[in-house]
This record gives sequence, structure tokens and C-alpha cells, in this order.
Amino acid sequence: MEKAKAPELRFQKDDNGQSFPDWEKKKFSMLYKKSTEKNDGSIGIDKNITVATMQFKPDIGVSKKDYLKTYNTFNVGDIAFEGHHSKEFKFGRFVENDIGNGIVSHIFSVFRPIAPYDLQFWKYAIHSEKVMQRTLSRTTKASTMMHDLVTKDFLKESILVPSLREQKKIGDFLLTLDRRISLSDKKLGTLQNIKKGMLQKIFSQELRFKDDDGNEFPAWEADRLVTKCRQINVGFVGTCDKYYVDSDSGVLMIRTGNLGDKLNIRSDNVKYISYEFHDRNKKSQLQQGDILIARHGNQGHGVLYTLPEPANALNIVIVNVCSISPIFQLAWQTDNIDTNFCLPSRIGSGGILDGKIVCCRGSF
Repeated sequence: MEKAKAPELRFQKDDNGQSFPDWEKKKFSMLYKKSTEKNDGSIGIDKNITVATMQFKPDIGVSKKDYLKTYNTFNVGDIAFEGHHSKEFKFGRFVENDIGNGIVSHIFSVFRPIAPYDLQFWKYAIHSEKVMQRTLSRTTKASTMMHDLVTKDFLKESILVPSLREQKKIGDFLLTLDRRISLSDKKLGTLQNIKKGMLQKIFSQELRFKDDDGNEFPAWEADRLVTKCRQINVGFVGTCDKYYVDSDSGVLMIRTGNLGDKLNIRSDNVKYISYEFHDRNKKSQLQQGDILIARHGNQGHGVLYTLPEPANALNIVIVNVCSISPIFQLAWQTDNIDTNFCLPSRIGSGGILDGKIVCCRGSF
């Protein structure tokens, strides 16, 4: 076993004050073996595990019960290789089973631990792109939609491994962080629901405020959205396939399919264009606060663009609003502004923005 330099951040001692030994470089063949164990039919569909989210998922379409015998057993501590590449995982990823014994589809390569290990430590280590990317770049082969793992090459690769005592220390620490993050996410979700309810009450005027002297504010006024509009353009119309580039070397190109709900630009299946093409098409460049309206698909559906990053638009109506205040952004999230617009045959402010909004005087 080859000794290697310790990581930059380490726990110096265990709970008993004992120093941890140096991390050691070990081949994966010393840690795992390829599992060829199949389901003998005793494990039912209720124990099917989806590797993508590491959850039991019994609602899969299996025509015959015997087909489950083609599934691999997947026990606690086993790792499975999931070969879909993504922005986060360039060559696929390993996922450890930490939820219970079950089965997975035969398309997944399963490896079983053969050395003492800490479940939580390896859950994080084996799934880390920073730890595993170089190994997977050398031990996978790219196919159409995913990467295939070459088992013999993978098992020859090495990884830095701490002692079992330090594995446990690290695993417990990371698990505690995850639990705190989960608790914070739940609190955030509760606060967001409270905010959503308050927004609805405020902008429906069910709830009104008074000034610091206890006086009523003036009544809200109805105003046409067109009075807030500077100009209306249509994004680039045409084919721009030859201008698409990688995300790290281009500008976001928003298409109809990226228009989500209210303030949401959907991040799935986004495209990026070259800076040169972006600079050339100035009228379709987006600014924070623009209203984007679909011309096709869900025609008339509007989204408020709130991202700070530069972007361009493909065949989408772009409404440049004179000024956007925080109040307008809050109002846009409620049901009091209809974000579905009627598009005329010819694009013009009167046809698109003839609807009214109710607003606080002077707020927009």
C-alpha cells in the first residue's frame, strides 16, 4: 500500500484524543469486487431501487414476475455506476446504497465492498465528482446517451483512503451537515409558503397597511401595463444551430420551452450561443425586468426575466419595461396579474399590453 500526502483539511484526532494515521492510496480492487449476484426471485418489486434518486420505486412496468430474476441484488454498502453524463457529472457517477437491501436493473454495474468501511464516508466520497472524475475519465467509454464503465480498468485505479476511524469521523460530520441543510430547507419552504399567502392577500387588497402615523394609504389605481413599456421586440427568428456553443463559452439563449411559471426560466435543455452572435443580435438581447411572451406552443404565456446574467431570446416576444421595482416583481408572482397575453397577428404594444393591472400609486 502506497502512502500519500494527507488532504488539505483533516480531523487531527479522534474522540479519545488519538491521532489518525496517514491516508493510504489503495486500488479499488482492494475495496470492492464486481457483484454478479442476481435476484433469485425472492425479492419483489417493492424492493426495486431507482439509482438516480436512491429510493425504493415499486411502480415500474414489469410484464412478468420472472423478469425480476434478471435484476442485480443491491445491498446496503454496494455501489452502482449510473452512466448518464450531465453538467455536474461529466463521465457518469457512482451511487452508494444507504437505504436498504433491494434490487436494481441489470443495466447497472454493481460493486460490493470487501474491506471494512464506513457507510456515510463512502456515500459522499464515491459520489464526489472532484474525487472520481479523473478515475471515471480513464475507465469509461462514451456511447450515445451515456458512459459505459470498463470494470477491469476501474478496479485497477487507486483512491486515497483514511483509516476506518477517520472514515467514521468524516462520515458523521458530513451527515450532520446534510441533516442541518435538510432542516433549513424545511424552514425555508415554510417561510416561502407564508410569503406566498401574504403576497396573495396584499395584492388582492385583502390586507392593507397604514403609514407610521396610523393613516390610510390612498386607494390603489388601475393602470395599463403599456404605460410601463419602453418597446416591444421579437427575439431572433431563424435557425441558430451553428452558433450553439458550450455553456462555459457562450451566452444563454432562451427558447419557448424554457419559459416556466411567472418568474421561472427552466434550466433543463438550455442552449448557449457564441458571444459574437449575441453581440450581433442586439434587439433580442434581454435585460433584467423584461417580460418574455411565447409566440408558439403555450402562446401568450408570459414570464418575467429576473436573471442578472446576459441572455438572448429565440422567437419570443420581448417587452422592455421602463422600470421594474421590487413591488412589481412581488405582484407578478400573485394571481392579480394575468401573465397570459393575447397576441395579435402583428406585434404591437396595444394588442399585447392592453390589459390592466392594479397597483400602488407611484410604485411601478
